[in-house]
Amino acid sequence: MFSSFFGNNSDNNNEGTSVNSGGAVDSCALFNFPNKPLIKIIDDVDKLKDENFVIDGIKLFTYKDIMSIKEEITNEFEYELLFEEPEDYRKMFIKVKGEGSESAIKRHKYIRKNYPCSPEEFISCLRDMKRRKVWDDRLEARNIIRIYKYIDKESGHTVINAIERLAHKGVFPVQGRDFITLSGMIRTSKHHFIHVGCSVTHRVVNKENLTSILPLEEFGPIEGFKEYIRGEHIFVAGEISGSEDTCHYCSLIETDVKGWIPSSVYNWFVKFIPKQAEENVLKGINHRRKENILPELNEYYFCIDEPAFL
Repeated sequence: MFSSFFGNNSDNNNEGTSVNSGGAVDSCALFNFPNKPLIKIIDDVDKLKDENFVIDGIKLFTYKDIMSIKEEITNEFEYELLFEEPEDYRKMFIKVKGEGSESAIKRHKYIRKNYPCSPEEFISCLRDMKRRKVWDDRLEARNIIRIYKYIDKESGHTVINAIERLAHKGVFPVQGRDFITLSGMIRTSKHHFIHVGCSVTHRVVNKENLTSILPLEEFGPIEGFKEYIRGEHIFVAGEISGSEDTCHYCSLIETDVKGWIPSSVYNWFVKFIPKQAEENVLKGINHRRKENILPELNEYYFCIDEPAFL
């Protein structure tokens, strides 16, 4: 979900790439991403307007941007039910009207109630870069590239914008994918998180200066690595709330995985992804519980012992 789980990459020169023979080369061996993120604390928030909240040539997500996704979460009129599993409190919808419904790639909404952990445990498991490979065998790499932090004046809440790269190994016959995403997250209370994101190129103000805003030595090639297809998160968002023992969450995803996979195939198999993902996350939660790892987050909403911040 919080991958978070989103200039345009539609001219990706990997479009139509043939599949490889069963797994991509480790891109970290091809390119050295920063071991620690560049962190910027924004103090002069009053000088930045919501419509022009631009730092380093990138339009960051504001508190209002992030909170506005609650309208999409509660939107019942522009979505059509794909399936419902009452015994597991699962529902999935596809958007049929408005933004997210007009292109070949459709926006999907997934609702899960009574997941057996607290919101903190769920978030800390997903953002446990140190241990995630233990339970997530599809993960090749996750790199935290930049962090922007500021306090919203009206609400008093901390707003975190993070630029991250997430790379998934290829599983024959599908080639590996990676994404570079800008996400904005807030924590409104102990048990409530909300976030929104998209591929960082969507938030670049002057796309003519992409190489200076997203330099090669920090982000790698915009079009992706030879062994990987650079996917595009058009829109990803989510909200999670609950108690000490259980949580409820809603995920919104609109992603172009690029390459040779037709949009019709993607729109078909995307409905199976959330259940598989939550079963995978539960493996991570059980692993962390077995190792007595507390669900504690740092000030940037990553695990308290995340090496990138130590």
